[in-house]
Amino acid sequence: MAEEPLSQEEIDALVRGQSGGLDAGGSPPPAPPEGTSPGGGERPLNEDQMDALGEFFNIAMGRAATVLSTILGRDVDITTPRVSWVDWKEMVSSHPVPSVVVWVQIKEGLEGSTVLVLSQRDANLVANIMDEEERDLEEPLDEYRQSVVGEAVNQMVGGAVYAMSEMLGLEMSIHPPRIEVLDFSAEGEAAPPPSYGEGDLVQISFEFRVADLLKSEMIQLMPVNFAKVLADMILEEDEEMEPPGEGRGVAEPPRAGRGEAGDAAGEPAVPEEEVEVRRAEFQPLGGGGGGRSGEDNIRLLLDIELEVSVEIGRARMRIKDVLSLGEGSIIELDKMVGEPVEIYANKKLIARGEVVVIDEDFGVRVTEIVRKQA
Repeated sequence: MAEEPLSQEEIDALVRGQSGGLDAGGSPPPAPPEGTSPGGGERPLNEDQMDALGEFFNIAMGRAATVLSTILGRDVDITTPRVSWVDWKEMVSSHPVPSVVVWVQIKEGLEGSTVLVLSQRDANLVANIMDEEERDLEEPLDEYRQSVVGEAVNQMVGGAVYAMSEMLGLEMSIHPPRIEVLDFSAEGEAAPPPSYGEGDLVQISFEFRVADLLKSEMIQLMPVNFAKVLADMILEEDEEMEPPGEGRGVAEPPRAGRGEAGDAAGEPAVPEEEVEVRRAEFQPLGGGGGGRSGEDNIRLLLDIELEVSVEIGRARMRIKDVLSLGEGSIIELDKMVGEPVEIYANKKLIARGEVVVIDEDFGVRVTEIVRKQA
């Protein structure tokens, strides 16, 4: 009986040479033993640490998806992450080429870094949406389009770091992400960054969707040592927030009811002290002197300072136009010459006026007080 032909997925796996691909007979290789990494050593993380990282980055990347959705003006969905481990060589052999690699170095709060990897095709699609263009998704990502994608990734990573900062109770900040397009199939371009080339890496995989336009995978890599530190911090934070007697196998001590024995040793229960509960009583309010008291209270507020600002106009710009701003650039506002400017006190519109010059300074002459509408 003739052997059945290989499926397209099996052929692709053989061509890419994935470590999780097929052997010469067309069958998947045996899975690594339980408790070991793909390289045969012990697992770099235990189950609790893996679960903690998965839950943590599910929340963080959810915030990132919200930020990216705002930038692109389309629904963005990032699925629940899958935590595993690979080495750099395995990641290179299994990922599409060329790929966009984003290096993120944490500046404050933690010591460590992470790497995001997505395909160049996906990056081109993001650039097309942001630039409102229809360029070929297979063309190389030039320097300008790299800056467009870099701005989106910067905002996205910033949202994730903000969520991480909230969950860990740390002040965190990052250096501006560095973006590169690497052809992993080209010799010399697949060299890993420092601390990413030795041993296993923790890989966090997300399914990444943008409306009906894109459905792909994005991966996040980090050194094992950094992942362990982060996972232990998450678990420690969870323990501190957990109420006593819940979730960690801590049994609540038995309570003796009214009239019951105090404990197993037969000691008498301490009688509960009776508590008297009654309605609160207040003296009646007097009617005199109310006006004077109110005026005195208002005088206490008269020296409080308010921030007063004047808005001469607004403009909406695409990201590519903001990135192209430089000295001498002109931004067109939505107000005509001579049109009243708006005056705000603590961001609340209170008046309108016209711009004047007082000696060498600008000023505003109030022409209208904004009354509160009934």
